[in-house]
Amino acid sequence: MFLDAALEAFADLGYHGASIRELTRRLDVSHGLIHAKFGSKLDFWKASVDHGMQRLVQQIEKAAFTGNPDATPEQRLKDVFVSLLMVLDQAPAILRMMNHEGIQESERLDYIIKRYMLIGTFPGDIIIEEGVKAGLFRNVSKPVIFFLIAHGGGSIFSLRALASNLGIPPLKTKKARQLQAEEIADTLIRGLLI
Repeated sequence: MFLDAALEAFADLGYHGASIRELTRRLDVSHGLIHAKFGSKLDFWKASVDHGMQRLVQQIEKAAFTGNPDATPEQRLKDVFVSLLMVLDQAPAILRMMNHEGIQESERLDYIIKRYMLIGTFPGDIIIEEGVKAGLFRNVSKPVIFFLIAHGGGSIFSLRALASNLGIPPLKTKKARQLQAEEIADTLIRGLLI
């Protein structure tokens, strides 16, 4: 909960806008606690990011590797996409934080890229490659697909005020959020099909 709240604060304020004073106020802790436990604001930020990203990675891998092994690449890809979107629904701060950090090159962006983006392959990429080889999917840029699902579709869950103002009704139940995630995944996958 503590690191979730810290990630929310960094997502809302950005790294530079999140002073230690503001962080301690929002988290209702002493300045000394943050310093004693994490050392620096950057280390506190890293711990918050690690907490959010590890949860995201675990859920995506679970969807990719524990589903029905007999499922088509299309269904397996949908499972991965929906899983990603549902995690972003449950923890939208990770995507909002990425929107802040993705604006310009920084030590923090490098940390995210090296620690989470370059260490392995997004499970969806593996499934897309299988689909391309099987003649089911177009051979498209996998990073573009990731951006479309995470930062395009995911924004419906992480930028709720914007989504509402654009006419997307509030997704008040888990079932409604699941159906929205499936619609987003289906739409993107239809664009991949040959």
